[in-house]
Amino acid sequence: MARVLFTISYSIPDEFRTEYIQLVSRLRKRVKGQGADYNVYEARHKSGHFQEVYLYESVTEYEASDDWEDEVIDELTEKVHALAVKGKIEYSTMIERI
Repeated sequence: MARVLFTISYSIPDEFRTEYIQLVSRLRKRVKGQGADYNVYEARHKSGHFQEVYLYESVTEYEASDDWEDEVIDELTEKVHALAVKGKIEYSTMIERI
């Protein structure tokens, strides 16, 4: 079965860095039990540019993530994304082929 890689990329201003790290740490704990591997990465040479990475074991699990119905995840996600520079957020969904 093909895995799905879903990413969300954005930049966070330095003044919100501490708040951001706290929020995504809480988000990671919450997502952990929902059927996705969740990590957050920062660009090596571009401070403040982050990427949330969700790895789902199947397309079915990815599609089911829309039905998580977890208000805490929704709230944390909104808070995290509200910190993004000028609200600019990029999404990408990749399907494993090999």
